[in-house]
Amino acid sequence: MQTAKESDFFALVLAECALYGVPPESLSLFRDIHAMLGFSRPVAEKQSAILAGPLVTWRSFPNQPHMQRIVEVERLAYHQRALIAFGGGRPDEMVGRAEILHALGNTIKDADIPEDYQEIFRWAAADTLSVLQGVPIRDIFTMKEWPTTQDDEVVKPGGRLNAAYMEICTNIRRTILANLENHPLKHPRGFLRPWAAEFVANALKVRDEAERENLHDVIKMIDHQVAAIRGMFPDLGSVEDEIDKRSAVVHKAIEDLDA
Repeated sequence: MQTAKESDFFALVLAECALYGVPPESLSLFRDIHAMLGFSRPVAEKQSAILAGPLVTWRSFPNQPHMQRIVEVERLAYHQRALIAFGGGRPDEMVGRAEILHALGNTIKDADIPEDYQEIFRWAAADTLSVLQGVPIRDIFTMKEWPTTQDDEVVKPGGRLNAAYMEICTNIRRTILANLENHPLKHPRGFLRPWAAEFVANALKVRDEAERENLHDVIKMIDHQVAAIRGMFPDLGSVEDEIDKRSAVVHKAIEDLDA
């Protein structure tokens, strides 16, 4: 078993990997495997799904002709998302600021966007530019000639902009979850179910041997790992059942593509 400090270090390494273009599905997959092996606490199901999901991009009009993508912003968004998922985000933060910037960055200013949303966009943009350029955020507000918005006004419950912030974050998270629900093959935790079943079956065989040898420390470790895996994969069946279930999901996805 790893210590909390070692587990946190692995989470930090994964978050840093996002800055170098490692896909979010891989970050979620690696962290789940790490947890299954007993090296860290499992990430909650919804948080794991959000970590693996695509970035959300709002549009002012359904037929808006184009969208702008900035690779550095996308990678920073995934980095901040990973930190939040692994418990290392900033206090009271629900969605990272680069991800908010990405979501709102393609909206059109004159398209009846509420002023609170526009101010949150400027706040998120200033923070993102500060990180990417290594410039104090107060200098970004000054250079852009934007009114300064304090973090507590946005992220703190009861803050002047907190209600709008929660609306934006809730929409982003729900959109990600809906996307994965409609495209289950994108969530890597589903692919781990047959392996999880195999792991539990083998672990229980080792546990029987450990009981015969009175290896109480081994029994305790196995019980901890099996409980963590069953928590990650509710209603986990046999290896054969899980393979059949996953095959059915894949076949349905293929049929939907052909339809």
